[in-house]
Amino acid sequence: MAGKPLVSRDSFNHIGVGNASLCQEVVRRIFNFSSCSFSRCSFNGVYQPPLQGPFGAFSAFYFVMNFLNLTSDSLESSREKLARYCSTPWTQV
Repeated sequence: MAGKPLVSRDSFNHIGVGNASLCQEVVRRIFNFSSCSFSRCSFNGVYQPPLQGPFGAFSAFYFVMNFLNLTSDSLESSREKLARYCSTPWTQV
């Protein structure tokens, strides 16, 4: 039996400005990639073991990338398209 979703008493406003570079900078500030007391970390000091053997991963990001028609492009092409899309004013989206 599933429980009820938790309701947050906190509220916040998220205001987008259509600036992909600024978005990347904010993400870098939220997720600390430089502090690691282990041999290797993913982010925020969380240990990340090296990959071994066959590896597959799944993320909900796929659905966003698929919606934006970016699932078959190269990484660089996807980055360019995402930057262009993220810089589009909301009124045009």
